[in-house]
Amino acid sequence: IKGRGVSPVLPTKFIIFSCIHRLRCYVIESCKPTSLFGESPLNNVKNSQEDLHSKLLRVMASSKRLEEQVDQCLWFQKMLMGLVSLLMAITCSMLYLLYMDGSRF
Repeated sequence: IKGRGVSPVLPTKFIIFSCIHRLRCYVIESCKPTSLFGESPLNNVKNSQEDLHSKLLRVMASSKRLEEQVDQCLWFQKMLMGLVSLLMAITCSMLYLLYMDGSRF
């Protein structure tokens, strides 16, 4: 630098201005307005409504599956109760018949 006759202050100013220019370009690029076809607040609301709608549909589908499983369990429980009642009726009638046969002798 000394051999060329350039003062040492000039490169420092150049570096500072270069950094400021890069920073300005970065700030301008990061703050670009959204386009009409890109991500806009209306699209975000629409996307969140679609997400909410899809989540609601999934919850309803899982609720329907759960309801079907509960219905199946209730049907099975009713069937078991019917069979147990039938077995209890048969057992009681057999015990009654055995009691009546034993009291004759």
